[in-house]
Amino acid sequence: MKPAARRRLATVATLAVVTLVGGCSDEPEPRFAEPSESVTSSDAPTTADSNVPARAGESEFIENYFALMSTSFATGDPQSWLDQSGNSCQNCRTIADNVRAAYADGGRVEGAEYVVENATFIENSPIGAVWRVDIRSAQQRWLDSSGAVTKIVEAGELTYEIAVQRDAQAGLVAEGLRIP
Repeated sequence: MKPAARRRLATVATLAVVTLVGGCSDEPEPRFAEPSESVTSSDAPTTADSNVPARAGESEFIENYFALMSTSFATGDPQSWLDQSGNSCQNCRTIADNVRAAYADGGRVEGAEYVVENATFIENSPIGAVWRVDIRSAQQRWLDSSGAVTKIVEAGELTYEIAVQRDAQAGLVAEGLRIP
C-alpha cells in the first residue's frame, strides 16, 4: 500500500464506526468525491501475476456484504457478516460488538438498512482491492429493553471504502472498512 493510502486508511478507520453507530441528526450530509469509471467483471483488468480477472465477483460480494450487515443490525447477530470479514478488519469487529451490545438485555435496532447504490474500483493494495461504495442508509432507532429510544441515526447517503481480498479458504473477504 502506498504510504499516503496507508496514512489515509489509518486516519479514517474509526470514522466508519462513529457513523454506523453514533451518527447525529444535526450533522450536515457528507460530501462525495467524484467516482472514477466503474469496473464490471466483463471489462475487469487482470492481476500482474495471473490471467484471472482481478475484479470478478467483487461488486456482487460488496452488495451481499452490506446486505449481511443490514441483517446483523436487524437481528443482533453479526456472525454471518463477520464470516465475510477478514481477521484484520478491526472496524468490522467493533461494529459487531456494538450490534451485540445493542441487543444485550433485550434491546434492539430498528431500521438499519444499507443499500449499495454504486461500487467503484479504486486501486489494488496489499490488503486487497479497494472499492469506493456509495450507500443509501435507512434511519436507525436504537431502543433499550423497555422500548425507549436511546439513539437515532438519521437516514442518508454514505461513502465507504472497502478492501476486498481473495482468501484461499473463505473466498472473498472484506479486510478493511472505512469512510474516506
